[in-house]
Amino acid sequence: MGISNEHSLDTHALLWALYFPDNLCEEAKAIISDPSNDVVVSAASLWEIEIKHVKKPDLMPFSAKEILAGCERAGYSIMSVKPEHILHLVSFMDQGIHSDPFDHLLLSTARCEGLMLLTHDELMGRYQGVAALRC
Repeated sequence: MGISNEHSLDTHALLWALYFPDNLCEEAKAIISDPSNDVVVSAASLWEIEIKHVKKPDLMPFSAKEILAGCERAGYSIMSVKPEHILHLVSFMDQGIHSDPFDHLLLSTARCEGLMLLTHDELMGRYQGVAALRC
């Protein structure tokens, strides 16, 4: 599946897009603000945010409910986790670049759905099998 005009945000890029857009690179800002592009957020990011918010609210001051409301205001689509996303996790786990299960799920989702992943994480850009833009 080729890359379409749909772009997925990793969790950090999502937070930047909603609350700290000046932290994004110019290319990412242009992609996100272009009305011909669809911005997709994995439900896995909401899950990750809620876990971090409950465990360490001083480090993650936003709840999943607040982020969801922000996504709705911004016009971002929320994508559910699908079985095929889970079945392709191993292709990223096996690359041994890092062990973050949320990142693996975001990578797998982007790959399965033909999305370009916008990420702040240099490690995410090292994975083979997914288009990623480091922002």
